[in-house]
Amino acid sequence: MSTDVKSASMQLPYDVAAVAARFKKMYAGLVYDACEHFGLTGRAMSSGIYPLVPSMQVAGPAFTVRMISTPSRDETTHNIRLGMLRDMTPGCIQVRDTQNNQNCGQFGEISATAARAAGCVGAVIDGSTRDSMKLLEMEFPTFCRFRNPAEAFGRT
Repeated sequence: MSTDVKSASMQLPYDVAAVAARFKKMYAGLVYDACEHFGLTGRAMSSGIYPLVPSMQVAGPAFTVRMISTPSRDETTHNIRLGMLRDMTPGCIQVRDTQNNQNCGQFGEISATAARAAGCVGAVIDGSTRDSMKLLEMEFPTFCRFRNPAEAFGRT
């Protein structure tokens, strides 16, 4: 898919980068209070999900992913992952629900590299990361519950 086709098909009614820049100027409590003022209650991440380093920030529309356990490395699973990358909106944040899976790191250097190439600007993993030092070197904002060195492919 060419960039022109992707950007035309994924056009949002607002400038993602401009809105993200405005949100990054605020602290989380202020964003929460503003949302609550407009009737958007309970708009906070679950307790226990933290940035790899306290200074990390990310803002943008959520691209949600619900992960499932997979006992094999098959072509269908690989194609689903490729399709996911094609569907990302530039400037999005990948938000992964791992359904409490703890047998692997559900996001790492390869995931971040592919996501960044698709226009993703950060990740929130309700689960685990691997390759944390690589994610830091890449300056890819990543939030997670814990770390696990096991590869996700063939596990989740």
